[in-house]
Amino acid sequence: AALGMALRFGENRTLQRLLIDCDTTLGNDGVRNLCRGLETNSSLTELSLICCAFHEQGGKAIASSIGSARSRIQLLHLRGNQIGPIGLSAISNAMVGRTTGKRLVFMNLANIGIDSSHVEALRTFGLAIARTTSLTAINFNYNEIGVDGGNALIDGMGQAKHVEQFLVSSGLPTYIFSML
Repeated sequence: AALGMALRFGENRTLQRLLIDCDTTLGNDGVRNLCRGLETNSSLTELSLICCAFHEQGGKAIASSIGSARSRIQLLHLRGNQIGPIGLSAISNAMVGRTTGKRLVFMNLANIGIDSSHVEALRTFGLAIARTTSLTAINFNYNEIGVDGGNALIDGMGQAKHVEQFLVSSGLPTYIFSML
């Protein structure tokens, strides 16, 4: 909460990278408090919250931050937090809904609790990828999206030629793996 307040309303103009990795005490409440400050921060370009034990509510807070008009986040690392389809959809909608989402360059969304049953969330994420033309690399490994999820992602993405690197689990059928 204190860090979130310190980053709020232009109080910080120099911090560009914030890496709070593997702090399982952060959880949903910590992420929400932090993101309240990040919604008004315009200096931060990299946010890493890898394995910080937050779930869909934390994913929604992240979405609110990256969707805010002042956000300048380019590199987003959320690996190992089980944000699931609700958190992924919220982040995807924030990417599509605001021009700030177009600043994202890299997303690490490995192992976020997405599987083949989350078809709509994957389609929405694919659409967000297609519309966020600055996005060139995505780590979506360790999400077992299967055939249905892979097809939904491809349907949403279309021919997103701006994406240069897309990491997914190699357990997908060859034709889906190669299309992604």
